[in-house]
Amino acid sequence: MLDRVIDFLAVVAGVILCGLIALICADVTARNFKLFAIPWSLESAQIALYCMTFLAAPWVLKNGGHIAVDLLVQNLSGPKAQRVGRLTSMIGALVCGVLTYYAARVFLVFAIDGQTVQGAMIYPRWLVYIPAPPTFFLMFLIFARWTIDPARMTEARLDKSEGL
Repeated sequence: MLDRVIDFLAVVAGVILCGLIALICADVTARNFKLFAIPWSLESAQIALYCMTFLAAPWVLKNGGHIAVDLLVQNLSGPKAQRVGRLTSMIGALVCGVLTYYAARVFLVFAIDGQTVQGAMIYPRWLVYIPAPPTFFLMFLIFARWTIDPARMTEARLDKSEGL
């Protein structure tokens, strides 16, 4: 179930990317031919990039696509490498747990406050903070799963290296 949610969010990020490409193409074409202006395109692009980053992050982590400097781990024996992997997964889970907590607090503060963002578009400030808490929580779950079963982390890294 967790993997399906993560894959779904990655697909949503891909759809947002396609929409962003279409918006940028339309904006550039309209400006170059002096047809019309899309004043909200820049702000929409900023929000889309922000959302795509958060929505795709758990998928990238799950599939071993994040940057990992594992020179030390490569030179360790199997059991020692597994212990180091488990330790780094615990640290990752701890960090993502803390980020989940604070992202949720920020979201709630802005939701209660009711502030709006005034720009080319006007929208509630809390709307921007929706993706952060759930995606940090999903990454917490991935790291927790790797802490319990380090073989899953190794599989993700192996799958990634086979694709190269």
